[in-house]
Amino acid sequence: MSFKSQVEYRLTRHPLLLTMWASTAAFISYFCMYMYRKPFTAATYDDWTLWDMDYKILLVIAQVIGYAISKFIGIRFISGLDGSKRNLYFIGLISFSFAALLGFMWTPYPYGLMWLFLNGLPLGLIWGIVFQYLEGRRITEILTVILSANFILSSGVAKSIGQYLIQSGITETSMPAIIGLIFFPIMLISVWMLSCIPSPDSEDISLRAPRQAMSALQRKELIKNYRPILVLFIVIYITLTMIRDIRDNFGVEIWSELGFTKNTSIYTTTEIPATILILVILGLMFLIKDNRKALNINMLLTLSGALMLLVTTILFSIGSISPVWWMVFSGCGLFIPLHHL
Repeated sequence: MSFKSQVEYRLTRHPLLLTMWASTAAFISYFCMYMYRKPFTAATYDDWTLWDMDYKILLVIAQVIGYAISKFIGIRFISGLDGSKRNLYFIGLISFSFAALLGFMWTPYPYGLMWLFLNGLPLGLIWGIVFQYLEGRRITEILTVILSANFILSSGVAKSIGQYLIQSGITETSMPAIIGLIFFPIMLISVWMLSCIPSPDSEDISLRAPRQAMSALQRKELIKNYRPILVLFIVIYITLTMIRDIRDNFGVEIWSELGFTKNTSIYTTTEIPATILILVILGLMFLIKDNRKALNINMLLTLSGALMLLVTTILFSIGSISPVWWMVFSGCGLFIPLHHL
């Protein structure tokens, strides 16, 4: 029996071990994805402009366009993905993104827009692939709670590492590729860990409907039947995502304006409270079994988060709270709605 087979056997016999293994594998794998998506935002690129615009703004736009396109590709791609090819696709997509970072490092600055577009193009598919390993189980909600809180912390860590490398003398264009190289073996280990997760057992199958690949006709019927609510959720989600991305992508500039220029850990430490809060809230939501009640609470939490974001911003603008607490509370207020839509 191979080592992988031994691991799978133990996971099938010990539910707690399976939960710990699957949550760790999913967290690390998605964490690694952010090490290819977010490190470039740790730089400011102050020395460069293009078309009379700030170069970093153009880089962010280029990557966001690629990332958004991949989300639309994922509607078709993920729903029809053969589970046996998940490992290959995961590694291939990350490798493609890493290759784009190498291009960003090796070519003159105007071509960075193309490379950041290509960098973002495969990364929007990673969530769907990771989630396929976790779905259809009694513990899916628990695993999703841990996975969902990932990007709050991982983005801050990416910027902290990026700023540390820049302050150590690494160039702004080389830094993202170096971080990608550092995390590539970690990504491979996490994919192997995901591949060891056994398929849902008979009890899982009896309690959960397995995902079936959807045909084009089925996708059209789904959109037709739920178009109004889908449009509403998509519009709200896109709006919140835009606000989050501005705060996230220009976090270095925001902290610099607030007077924090040398503290590389600030990007991570100020996101920890939001991460913990989201984990607690989502963990408590797991205890609610009534779907309608859960939906109502989700909407209430969304409104509460938006109100927290508004109130803390007003308090900061009139000098009632410090910059650090403003970033902490605004992060909590912003991420709560995003995790409940």
